[in-house]
Amino acid sequence: MFKLLRYFSLTSAAAIAVVSVLAAYTYQRHEMAELIEFAETENANLARAFANVVWPRFGAYVHSAGDLDGDTLRARPETAEINAILTDLAVGVPVLKVKIYNVAGLTIFSSEPSQMGARKGDNPGFIITATEGRPANKLSHRDTFAAFSGPIRNRDVVESYIAIPGPDGRPEGVFELYLDVTDTIEAIHDSTFELALAIAAIFGTLY
Repeated sequence: MFKLLRYFSLTSAAAIAVVSVLAAYTYQRHEMAELIEFAETENANLARAFANVVWPRFGAYVHSAGDLDGDTLRARPETAEINAILTDLAVGVPVLKVKIYNVAGLTIFSSEPSQMGARKGDNPGFIITATEGRPANKLSHRDTFAAFSGPIRNRDVVESYIAIPGPDGRPEGVFELYLDVTDTIEAIHDSTFELALAIAAIFGTLY
């Protein structure tokens, strides 16, 4: 009887631990999914706002710059003008970086100048956005990051490809926005830990 009781107690304790971890893990995954969905919506809204200002003036330039290399793109007067406009628009919003591509995947503009001229035509996320118009997102952690305001460190970022539709609804350009979600990620980690402790305390009391 003693061994049976001891084994039952150990099994119950292990089950409590497993249930607590699984509940916290499920909660965290749900919150992360909600965060990415929110960030996609936020990036899409910001991309539309940026495009409303940039695209009427520079859409034709983006189309015509498909055969230019990085050095030439960096030296173009349009690049300085686009950078000035986007820098002003990014004030007060958590957008760290903006890139503009033509539909072939050439980086016509980037707020990180060294990336101009790079090609993303083989990137799966870019292909989905450039061909189908659907947003594509990725959550990543960056030890260092070249933001509008200058180099920053240890940031969590949601990167979104957002299509710019033409009159016929087909994409005629792609914006890529990098949204800073560091504070939200930290809040999710904190709430996940608190949830795990609460579940463990409740089951521990029952145990």
